[in-house]
Amino acid sequence: MKLCAALQKSASLLKSQIITLMLVSKHKDTPWYCKALITSVILYALSPIDLIPDFIPVLGYLDELILLPLLVGLAIRLTPAHVLDDCKESAQTYHLSNLHKKSLGGLLVLTIWVIIGGLIYASIGKA
Repeated sequence: MKLCAALQKSASLLKSQIITLMLVSKHKDTPWYCKALITSVILYALSPIDLIPDFIPVLGYLDELILLPLLVGLAIRLTPAHVLDDCKESAQTYHLSNLHKKSLGGLLVLTIWVIIGGLIYASIGKA
């Protein structure tokens, strides 16, 4: 029971950190390398393609359990303190209902992967 509560708390913290990072990526004082890392992390989180495929037992979820939190932590550490403080305050008032506007980015990533997959399938079918 304690493990489940700890996992829920960690997932909630990760969700709030990702919202903070979305706001950090839009902040005018954020360095370009932070914006690049944050964009990469968010695209990786939204991408249906994982570094380790999920169908591999246990190992398939390691990238979500280890890699994603490490990348989020790295992005937070690279962010200047005053930018992070501003964005944390904004993230507290940011409602998750606003995320539906951001889902267009996820749809774009998914569309790109579908197109790439279709092109690969078409090229294999011709061979």
